[in-house]
Amino acid sequence: MKLLFILINLFIVSFSFADVVYEKTSLKDPFGKTIVKLKIENEIQEGDYDAFNEAIIDINQNDYRVDQDSVILNSRGGLMYDARKIGYLVRYNHLATKVNRFDECSSACTAILVSGVCRMALGTVRLHNSWTNEPIDGKDYVKNLTKWSSQFEDDFLKQMNATQEFIDIE
Repeated sequence: MKLLFILINLFIVSFSFADVVYEKTSLKDPFGKTIVKLKIENEIQEGDYDAFNEAIIDINQNDYRVDQDSVILNSRGGLMYDARKIGYLVRYNHLATKVNRFDECSSACTAILVSGVCRMALGTVRLHNSWTNEPIDGKDYVKNLTKWSSQFEDDFLKQMNATQEFIDIE
């Protein structure tokens, strides 16, 4: 009974928080570099950028090779601020992004997906209009939110070389 309780708690904890999964494998690339897996799973939360940054630093310092040269994504979204910062790291480090079949990338996760130098979406990708916690004048709410989000989103998406069609959807 005690073991069952521990297993249930481990299961709940592992799916309650976002995970930046960084795993070293026993595989080597043709040049002898150790291959590592780099994934972002579950909800993107505060602190995920720091965990992702630490993984990138370790990868670069040890001259590891990221499996498939891709960050694997499976997230329903979360904090856009952290997602964008992760996106900048993905782009700066010339990594691709991938959503595997049966996985999903929604909401803030799409900021990371679009940051890849090569973007592969074999699973589900979901977008929605932007929103903010910043106070916006109620009188012109829609106009001000549209102006705020379009400036905020367009700048980031253009820096990531997103197509105009993607920018228009976002």
